[in-house]
Amino acid sequence: LYADGLDGHAVAILALPGAESAQVKALQAQLVAAGAAITGSYTAGDALVDADQKTLVDTVSAQLTAQLTDPRADGAAPTYERMGQLLGIAMATTQTSSVRADLAAVSVRESLGGAGLLTAPPDVRNAPLVLVVLPPGEAGAEASLATRTILSGLVSGIGHNAAGVVVVGDEASADGGELAALREGELTGPVTTVDGVETTIGQVTTVLA
Repeated sequence: LYADGLDGHAVAILALPGAESAQVKALQAQLVAAGAAITGSYTAGDALVDADQKTLVDTVSAQLTAQLTDPRADGAAPTYERMGQLLGIAMATTQTSSVRADLAAVSVRESLGGAGLLTAPPDVRNAPLVLVVLPPGEAGAEASLATRTILSGLVSGIGHNAAGVVVVGDEASADGGELAALREGELTGPVTTVDGVETTIGQVTTVLA
């Protein structure tokens, strides 16, 4: 089914707080089966998606954007979209193949790591494709407007500096959780969402996306 469709394509994985390691590993195995090269697996810190920590996210992203003076990061963008753009600089590229991490990417990784917002693997290349893994949803839960704003901003920002982004969550997340909130938000850029990550067909669909 895959027919080596990802042969020659590099993928970076971003696990949001609470994402299950077993699901991340299963996705990695499927990506490899499709011929992909995984540049690295990044882990977001709890504060990145905590509405109560917006001031921290805003301050860090504003200072880092000003220091970088990089056209890929818009200082006038909303807080979470600006942070997403920085995440894109750290992990991704709009080129069709992976590229060596430039000074801006290294600087963003170190700065966000120091602020507890991102754990990055050492000395890895930037990938054109980014897979964002959401945490499991809770039955009957409803995502807040804040969650929608945070997730849509981060994902759209990453998409600004990547060739493609796929966001995956489980069925509960799609039924009123974070994935549902993301789908209700205003996404921009090359972004695809997939649910059912707890099932094999959901994992396969993620790779096809």
